[in-house]
Amino acid sequence: MSPVNTRQNLSKKCMTRIGDDKLTPLIISVSVVVALFVLHVVGVLRPVESFIVSTASPVQNFLFVKAQNISGSLSLIGSLKSVAEENTTLEKKVGELESEMAHLKEVERENELLRKQIGFAKNEPVETIPALVVGLDPTSLVQSLNVDKGVKDGVQIGRPVIDSSGAMLGKIVKADDRSSSVLLLTDSNSSVVGITQDSRATGVLNGEHGLALTMSTIPQDKDVKSGERVVTAGMEKGMPKGLLIGEIAEIKAHDNELFKEAKVSPLGDFKAIEMVFIVK
Repeated sequence: MSPVNTRQNLSKKCMTRIGDDKLTPLIISVSVVVALFVLHVVGVLRPVESFIVSTASPVQNFLFVKAQNISGSLSLIGSLKSVAEENTTLEKKVGELESEMAHLKEVERENELLRKQIGFAKNEPVETIPALVVGLDPTSLVQSLNVDKGVKDGVQIGRPVIDSSGAMLGKIVKADDRSSSVLLLTDSNSSVVGITQDSRATGVLNGEHGLALTMSTIPQDKDVKSGERVVTAGMEKGMPKGLLIGEIAEIKAHDNELFKEAKVSPLGDFKAIEMVFIVK
């Protein structure tokens, strides 16, 4: 035999062997699958299958429950985040509404004071400049306040300041372009000439350290009584006559003196001053 034929025969045998080696595992696998299928159909593998199912079932149930718990937890986290965001939005809206309500309440308060002043103006022949109180003196030595109206608004030094009922509160002692200072009647440096409405007794009213007023230099022959009202006498520059000041609370008289004096309770609202009216 020639060497060429010998090499060809060897190649064919090798190829056949390689092909057999590749087919053998496939044939074995197919044979096993067919055998298992036949045994399953016949019922021989039923005990083994039942054992495998019963063994795997708890594990399967456990994994299913855990998966459900994880899903529920993720869903709960998402819901809580959504609720937190919604609460933040609602809290912001509530804050905005409360701020708006507070502003509207202040506007209504100012309107109420203005309505009272309009009612007062119908009965009294005085023209006034409404002004908001923007500051109070921080010390107890001076009873004064600052308002947001000044010279450019028509304010003049010495002009009286009244409340919404028309009762006198004090006088302008300083005026800038857009602000003024008011010295209250109850300050010890304040003085105004007043007259009692019934007995027509005149006297000078001075403040008593923020507590009350003292009306001095009342003629002895004037029969002044408690409860009698005191108004401005109109004897000072820039002071109109007839502005309500207060009521006689107590009378102090001595026979050997030329004048007597009285304690006067002011009728102006000095406790919660928010808006005042400057008489032109």
